[in-house]
Amino acid sequence: MKIITLTLISLIAATSAVVQAQAIKEADLPAEEQGKFKAAKDAAYKSGDADLKQKNLDYKQTFREEMVKVDPSIFPLLDKVFPVSGKTQMKVDELPAADAERYKAAQKAARKANPAIKEKQQAAQQALRAVMLKIDPSIGPIVDKVYPPTTASESDAGSSE
Repeated sequence: MKIITLTLISLIAATSAVVQAQAIKEADLPAEEQGKFKAAKDAAYKSGDADLKQKNLDYKQTFREEMVKVDPSIFPLLDKVFPVSGKTQMKVDELPAADAERYKAAQKAARKANPAIKEKQQAAQQALRAVMLKIDPSIGPIVDKVYPPTTASESDAGSSE
């Protein structure tokens, strides 16, 4: 019974480690890896993958709607900082200080109010991850740092390609 329990605990711990791998920010990658990651990410978004596009759209719409519920005054800032499609025109830190504070507060409150935001963000990241690996399997180790796989099979797929 002890061996079975210890084996089960080890299996749970190993599975948990894969699922709970800590992501790092793209900006924290070494410069060479940042370049490769950005190129693969840009290619993934340009690929027109329908699943990626839909998951990204779902995430952004849910997040934006929740932010406006929390603070309707940030609506005019959303297209500049967090557009549904296209690139941002400016970063939050480039906004006037008062606007940046309101925006960050609305983000925090929206995330707290609606757990679906995080789930949709993770779904969009995993879809992006899949397209990036499909386009350039050699960047699997880099992609795993920023968008860790959520399952053991995704981890195996990223490292074996």
